[in-house]
Amino acid sequence: MRVAVFTDNDFGKINGVTTALTALLAGQVQVVCTSPLAALPFVRAGRLRGLAMTSLTRSHAAPDIPTVAESGLPGFEVNSWYGVFGPAALPANLRARINGDIVAIHAEIVVLDGLSAHADYPEILDWLGHFERAPRRTFVVHGEPDASRALRDALEAQLDWAAVVPKNLERVRLG
Repeated sequence: MRVAVFTDNDFGKINGVTTALTALLAGQVQVVCTSPLAALPFVRAGRLRGLAMTSLTRSHAAPDIPTVAESGLPGFEVNSWYGVFGPAALPANLRARINGDIVAIHAEIVVLDGLSAHADYPEILDWLGHFERAPRRTFVVHGEPDASRALRDALEAQLDWAAVVPKNLERVRLG
């Protein structure tokens, strides 16, 4: 069995997710371990089969794909992480700006089927405009700061919704 790994080997250079998925789709390798974000569109289109998730629990995005632990390796868990890197001589003011732009908002995420939107804000506003009633508050937590503020303003102006762009590390009591 040929397995995609991110190094030189006997079947060619696999140096990233795009190359690995291309090799898998072309039949050059039989298995690739990658993030669900990269592979799920191909799984949903029927071009790939999801064998297992490496997290301890099933993914909300693909609840029909079992975990590796469920598939026979109890306790198996591997999770992804992402890092942002820059030159060693990156000026302190630029490091601070980048950090401020990318630091995640810490929150407990509750997945509600049908309540996730990824589109430009006119499409999001159109989609949200069909809700029977407005939520008590809407938190805009994704995107560049100016884009988040623009979406907040549009939610307030066009839908009369209470919308908030939380500050970094802001804690909000829900309920």
